[in-house]
Amino acid sequence: MALHWLVHVFLWCLSLATISSSSSASSSSMKCQRRCGKIKIPFPFGMGDPNCFRNKWFNVTCDESVTPPKALLGHNRLVKQDLEVLDISLEGHLKTKKKIIHDCRSKSYNDTDVIGTPISFYESPYSFSNTRNKFTAVGCNTLAYMTGFTRTSSQIFRVGCISNCFGAASVIINGSYSCTGIACCQTPIPPGIVGFQVDISRVSAWWNSCSYAYLVDQDYDLKFTVLNLSITITSFLDRNKRVPVVLDWVASQNETCEEATDYACLSENSICYNSTNGPGYSCKCSPGYQGNPYIHGGCMDIDECKNKTSHNCNQMCINMPGSHHCKCRKGYHGDGWNNGTRCTADAKEFPVLKVILGTGLSFLFLLIASTWIYWLWRKRRSMKLKEKFFQQNGGLVLQQKINTRRSDTFKIFTIEELERATNNYAASTIVGQGGFEDQVPILVYEFISNGTLYHHIHEAGHLPSISLENRLRIATEIAEALAYLHFAASMPIFHRDIKSANILLDNNFTVKVADFGVSRLVPVDHTQITTLVQGTWGYLDPECFQTGKLTDRSDVYSFGVVLLELLTGEKAVCLNRSYEDRNLAMYFVREMKENRLFQMLEERVRSEASVEQLMAIAQLSLRCLKLNGEKRPIMKEVVVDLQGLRGFQKHHSVHDQEIEKLLCETSQGCKEDAGGQYSVSGNFDISLTLNR
Repeated sequence: MALHWLVHVFLWCLSLATISSSSSASSSSMKCQRRCGKIKIPFPFGMGDPNCFRNKWFNVTCDESVTPPKALLGHNRLVKQDLEVLDISLEGHLKTKKKIIHDCRSKSYNDTDVIGTPISFYESPYSFSNTRNKFTAVGCNTLAYMTGFTRTSSQIFRVGCISNCFGAASVIINGSYSCTGIACCQTPIPPGIVGFQVDISRVSAWWNSCSYAYLVDQDYDLKFTVLNLSITITSFLDRNKRVPVVLDWVASQNETCEEATDYACLSENSICYNSTNGPGYSCKCSPGYQGNPYIHGGCMDIDECKNKTSHNCNQMCINMPGSHHCKCRKGYHGDGWNNGTRCTADAKEFPVLKVILGTGLSFLFLLIASTWIYWLWRKRRSMKLKEKFFQQNGGLVLQQKINTRRSDTFKIFTIEELERATNNYAASTIVGQGGFEDQVPILVYEFISNGTLYHHIHEAGHLPSISLENRLRIATEIAEALAYLHFAASMPIFHRDIKSANILLDNNFTVKVADFGVSRLVPVDHTQITTLVQGTWGYLDPECFQTGKLTDRSDVYSFGVVLLELLTGEKAVCLNRSYEDRNLAMYFVREMKENRLFQMLEERVRSEASVEQLMAIAQLSLRCLKLNGEKRPIMKEVVVDLQGLRGFQKHHSVHDQEIEKLLCETSQGCKEDAGGQYSVSGNFDISLTLNR
């Protein structure tokens, strides 16, 4: 029966077409799954996408429905189920599992599987390893043999062995004992086997015992004793229903290295070699390299110098591509190899040259050190003179101003620079005059021709000259500048002192935000900083003042006050108003609650805007003045709202008869006080928490 089956298989396999191999070297650059559970799946093997494996014979399926997942090798037409992959080696080995054939008998019991399921790899790149496997039989008076064929021969072969149990009572078969024929026998198999089946029989009756036969990895430890032969003890069969078997694989089973058309050895520093276990060829890295020869760049240089056991150098090891070189340290001679002349110390001589060089270098060092010390002394002396002159010429006053303003950067101009900038102080460059002492350092600012927004709003005769369109544009430009500081600067900046006196206007009424003396840079990797409370009464965020939290919303509050100044023409703090109404923000909120918005608005604003537009601006101001900073908009949102208001179409005038009833003159006038602003500078630390 077995012979008939093998002949049938052989003839069927010869009629099949040769499988063309499609190299999938591109898989090395793809994101292919390379693990199934704990099993590594290196190219030419792969899973999923066809570009992840060389051809269908190297296609591996990962069964993740079980725990742990199993890697399965398919495309074996003569095996009813896929083979479980236990290990894949790029040296041309693949470890799988094969069933044990058994025969257990007694006078009243018979459990036999004397003919194993046939298995064939005839048309595939796989064959059973003749160097890694042994055919094994275990039992008493047992005859076991395997029948099979190779890919290149039409002849059927048969190998087997006989085991007996004479004196076998104490025999133990494990990694420390050989299988010599007593209760166990082993025999090697010929090379090139691609298909076989196993048969088992008894030479003579040996009741109440079991016999086993299988092809197995010769390094596998069966952990078997003669007691396992009893049919009443089935732990061996239960434990070893399948045993590991090693397959040899090649890159192409139909070609040699010289005949290869779809060449598989893609890596530089790789070599091709023909298989010794049947036809075909495989690849390996060149000597001195390791890795995967089947992908581009897969073979990497081995640095033998990292491991003292992998090189034979006596003293110094120098790694080279694919090799290494030995060298002796300075003061030694020889080839450096342990198996060569090694390294021997040079004969000692009086180091005349070293003494001369050492003495000369010592004198040179002393000269350089002396020169450097003298240069430091001269520099220190010069610095002390400069400090003396600085103090004599008002430098302390400048230092006090710098400390008071707490600016991060100041540029100190020299007399020569100022002379060049003013054309030697020509009279034609004078734009104004004031007290000047030529012995005291002065501060130099950029000249802004149109003054401050405070000047245009609050000084007599200027306010009506600003149209509503210009007011909205000025407010939009202020908001854009603050949005840039908060969100677009390389490091966020909180201005901390936004007020109309710090908004400069050029000839075209273009806004320039000034006075960054109390501003703070906020590092992106910090969430808290410690600073001093600074700002101006009427503009200072009440939440910051009460809770100690300074955020970008504090600038939003101050901006809301400036927006009120543009709408009402009123000052942020006015001592001429009643005590409750001195603060413009609180005054505005209270008037809005009592529906007296239009009573507060400046006359030109009322005449140039619609009711809807005025209400929208007022609502934006209220949002900016929320006591809870979390409820205020960010400056980006304010910019968007103001840009929308600027495009708002005025449908009708607020000077209609219905609105006239709401208008009245401002109940209290405000005159500018001596300072124009009321500033606060606390002397206690607060913790600034950034919500980013």
